[in-house]
Amino acid sequence: MCRFDRILIYWAELPDPAIISQLRIALEGIFGVAALERGEISISRAFYSEERGQYHAGKVLDGLLALREGQKDIVLCITDLDLFVPELNFVFGMASSVQGCALVSTKRLRNSFYGLPDDYEIFLRRLFTEAVHETGFLTAQILGVSCTFQIAWRIRTGRVLSFVRHAGKR
Repeated sequence: MCRFDRILIYWAELPDPAIISQLRIALEGIFGVAALERGEISISRAFYSEERGQYHAGKVLDGLLALREGQKDIVLCITDLDLFVPELNFVFGMASSVQGCALVSTKRLRNSFYGLPDDYEIFLRRLFTEAVHETGFLTAQILGVSCTFQIAWRIRTGRVLSFVRHAGKR
């Protein structure tokens, strides 16, 4: 039996919220549960570190708990805000199985962050992979695997990439 029935997708500070529809299609195909676009939210400025110029991922994740509608829901938030945890310079995302919430930052997934020309397909692949990675921590039972490394193996072998290609064409 699946531990979660739905993935509730929120977004904050995204320059192109249209990517959420593509992500929703990919997540439904990968995890076999409904993924619902819930809407844009605001991330509290209280989670921002002036010293680092980034948002504290753990605190943002804690704030997502209030968006959970039921015990069998996952909350996934996609943001363009730069994220960190105290022991690392940055994080692409973070998840809490206790809270049933996951967070993904698109900030460092774009080629332009590294001074390279943007490539939308590469960006989508990175976003989908990171979203599956973070959501996978919460949903390993849905795929019938005991370890998220097996989810990563499925990504590398193309099982996820076929959904990425399909979703990108809509």
